[in-house]
Amino acid sequence: MNIFITGTAGWKTSLRETIAHEYCHSITKYPIANNSILDAIIYEGMAEHYRENVVGGKTAPWASALSRNESKAQLKKLKSKLNSKSHKLFQQVFFGSSEYPLWTGYSIGYQIIKEFMKRSPNVTWKEIMALDPKKILRQSKIMNT
Repeated sequence: MNIFITGTAGWKTSLRETIAHEYCHSITKYPIANNSILDAIIYEGMAEHYRENVVGGKTAPWASALSRNESKAQLKKLKSKLNSKSHKLFQQVFFGSSEYPLWTGYSIGYQIIKEFMKRSPNVTWKEIMALDPKKILRQSKIMNT
């Protein structure tokens, strides 16, 4: 994990939040390399909720770039591509394109984990981090609501 610090206002808060977010990525059961789009979506949502749980703070702009309904609509649009490991698709979904708004993947992941945690309030972070992303998506029931 490489973290670069600039001396801008609020850098201490940003550093604390970034470390919590990236730490979550480093301790998940599944490796980061060679992930599907679904894996990346789930892991980003997980890392952002973990960060909020550990250090608090406001929802990050990338996690709230799309509303719940917009996230659901984009997820449905992506449904047939969730198993793709295309780097090009990853770039489009997470960083925007003519087809996907900026930060779509982050917002979808945030909403999936939010729904999952609402439906599974007693699951620990250790348990969540060991779950298969497909199971998290299923148990979130976000596609059904």
